[in-house]
Amino acid sequence: MMKDNLRLYELLLKQHYYGDLTPEEREELKAFEALNPRFYEYQAQIQQVPIEEARSFSGNIDSDAALEDVIARANRLRRKTRVRKMLAGTAAVAAAVMLVIFLRPQQEVSVYQAAHTPNHSGATLTLASGELIAMNDTGRQAIVAGVTTLNNNNRSLTFAEGAPEAGNGLNTLTVPAKLDFQIELPDGTKVWLNSTTRFRFPFRFNGDTREVFIDQGEAYFQVAQNANKPFTVHTPSGPVKVLGTEFNVNAYTEGKVITSLVSGKVAVSSGARTIELAPGNEAVAKEGELMKNKDFDMTNTLSWREGIHYFNNATISEVGIMLKRWFDVELVIDNPHAAAVEIRGKLFRGQPLNNFITQINDTKLVTFYWQNNELHCR
Repeated sequence: MMKDNLRLYELLLKQHYYGDLTPEEREELKAFEALNPRFYEYQAQIQQVPIEEARSFSGNIDSDAALEDVIARANRLRRKTRVRKMLAGTAAVAAAVMLVIFLRPQQEVSVYQAAHTPNHSGATLTLASGELIAMNDTGRQAIVAGVTTLNNNNRSLTFAEGAPEAGNGLNTLTVPAKLDFQIELPDGTKVWLNSTTRFRFPFRFNGDTREVFIDQGEAYFQVAQNANKPFTVHTPSGPVKVLGTEFNVNAYTEGKVITSLVSGKVAVSSGARTIELAPGNEAVAKEGELMKNKDFDMTNTLSWREGIHYFNNATISEVGIMLKRWFDVELVIDNPHAAAVEIRGKLFRGQPLNNFITQINDTKLVTFYWQNNELHCR
């Protein structure tokens, strides 16, 4: 594990001086405590900074994050001067922050590994060996698995150059509610994963094929072209075979998989039947049957990558499913008749949930309200 971790400093400082950690940040800090052997050392370093200096510094430049950066830089350089001298003067502070931002080396990353499931609210990577790795939501993180090195940069996972040389087993990337994730596979294929998605992939594509698996959830693929090595996505309803293309696979509903082709060509199989799709076509595999829709709405189907979900005559029950997926909030429907009420609207992953609740309540069709920290509908 590297010596510094800026995100850990950030959480420790907020906890020590301000005590305003969100529930998600408290869970993240618990994961650090369980997985980072130098957790208490970092905690002690934070506690040595006089509270007057920390608060004064934060007030002078109106940026909590700047102090964490300066503290991290001070520890990396092992400076013996006091924090008070380093932070003296607004101009000196600004220069120090700029140095940290632009000179922070790429290798200054952290690795978190555990042999058991940690108390961790973020994404996880389970290696073929069974080892489980807690993935950071923000910042940079290096992951070393045997001779393979991967980099996680703000929920974007890539292989280090020349790194994918590990075994042939499948590794599982699990994305929880509220989050999304992106991964670039060793062949250059890019995959965007929606919330509550489980995706399996190898560290290296051996043989004449490239094969990955979606066990549940939703993913968008931008497949690197290689006519000599077809790409196959295995879904619960059957395989999707491609050469070089962009498409979306939705496997959220048990027993139903929807494949939507944006460009290129794919062959979708379910049971004994296989159909080929042209751009703009969609295949629906449901309970052993396979059918093709000639057209699909790309805006509605692909908007999740932009953090937007469109409700077009969706029932309140369906709205509840999305609230659980994107906000990890259970919707309690008080009135059974309300479950079938249909609405139209947009849900933004990056906006406060109460914005959406206000829009729904303005329709006067149903009423959403909070009671004892639970979201209800009547």
